[in-house]
Amino acid sequence: MPWKEIHAELAKLFAEVAIDDPPATVVRVYEEPPASIEGDEPCVVIYPPEATVTLAFGQRMVEYKVTCLLLLRDEDPEVAARMISGFVQAVIDRFETDKAVTMGGVANAWLIDAKPDRPHGDVRYAGTSYVGFDYTLVIGDLQPLAE
Repeated sequence: MPWKEIHAELAKLFAEVAIDDPPATVVRVYEEPPASIEGDEPCVVIYPPEATVTLAFGQRMVEYKVTCLLLLRDEDPEVAARMISGFVQAVIDRFETDKAVTMGGVANAWLIDAKPDRPHGDVRYAGTSYVGFDYTLVIGDLQPLAE
């Protein structure tokens, strides 16, 4: 499956991430890092992937390592802290490792890292302060080699 198709599936999955306390959903998923995101929070920024290709036994394994950033703002620091804590767990739940997510029926995505990035502090993006965290997904795609 080409990266473009995997990327589109990944964006759909992030668009489904939501929390209950306080109620919030991802407003926008940026498939490329934008110059500015003001007014689109909470949002996810997907960075271009690193790709590793392994050839073995008549198959090709492409492994994409993708860094993503979830950003939000709230005037009340306590609300922002609750929101970011909720989103950390919601992302982990969405990409739970024992239930690898099928990407378009071909690739599997599994979360290898989810770390809050100063969840009560200042995360800067394009010169603006946010609360947020980054995480890394590894998306594997196993394909037969053409004969």
